[in-house]
Amino acid sequence: MQEKAILCVRSSGRELENVIRMVETKPTGYQVFLRDLGNQTKRFGVNHVCLNSPQENMYQALGRNLVSNLLDGRNSESFDFPNYVYHNGTFLAIGGTGTGKTHTLVGSRKSFVDRGLIPRLLEDLFDRLEALTDHSFSLRVSAFGLSENKILDLLATKNSSCSTEAPTICQDPSGVFVKGINYYEVKELSNTLKLLYSSSANFAGHRVFTLHLRITDLTDSSAEMLFSKACFVELASVAEPTLLEQEQRPVTSAAIRRSVSTLENVLRVIAQGSSEHVPFRSCKLTHFLKDCLL
Repeated sequence: MQEKAILCVRSSGRELENVIRMVETKPTGYQVFLRDLGNQTKRFGVNHVCLNSPQENMYQALGRNLVSNLLDGRNSESFDFPNYVYHNGTFLAIGGTGTGKTHTLVGSRKSFVDRGLIPRLLEDLFDRLEALTDHSFSLRVSAFGLSENKILDLLATKNSSCSTEAPTICQDPSGVFVKGINYYEVKELSNTLKLLYSSSANFAGHRVFTLHLRITDLTDSSAEMLFSKACFVELASVAEPTLLEQEQRPVTSAAIRRSVSTLENVLRVIAQGSSEHVPFRSCKLTHFLKDCLL
């Protein structure tokens, strides 16, 4: 798990007042000591610490390597499809309301300097794909929200051709996907950014923006086909709801906490590397992320 997962903490402004000290622990990262609301000291081990870091630094630390990984692929250990190669990745942004999750992932639409991790990754990815002269590629985009363990298509329009049935999570040779939501094939950066921004509106739940990439070798008809998936998950705040929030959306708040708890449990089991059953199907979020977390 240490080789597959990178944990980064980003902090600025008032949040820095709660940082007591940081100790670098080469080569693994840092030990961060924080003061909680009860004035108790808590210790966390992380790979990266980004204090007042610009967006470009965040991308260099966390996003740049994923582009190469998406294009390289790897043999899948989680599926029984020998003629396919997979490489999937996931970004999980978690924090309280107003801590900068959307800013980190999406960034500013008006400021080029303040664009987020996803726009920077998309720009890098398209540059690399256009250079693949001996390969063809298909890149599709989807986005959905999860509220009370129900899937909502965040790219649905009045003219959408999707089924009226509730979206469901399925699996085929290309991996795990959501049936019943819109998938848009994209060929240039500008159109992809429009889809990203339209899916980033306020939503009382988790948001998942996904890139689905397929690459075919034009010089070798017997070569394995590459399927890659990059998921960008903005987790809803798990902070204790106010009395007003409990009155307005009590079920939603409880469902958010349950799904995050399930995600934590799944990551714990994977990290331990034991033979214990990984409860991916305990909630839709972990079910969808199954082939990205293994």
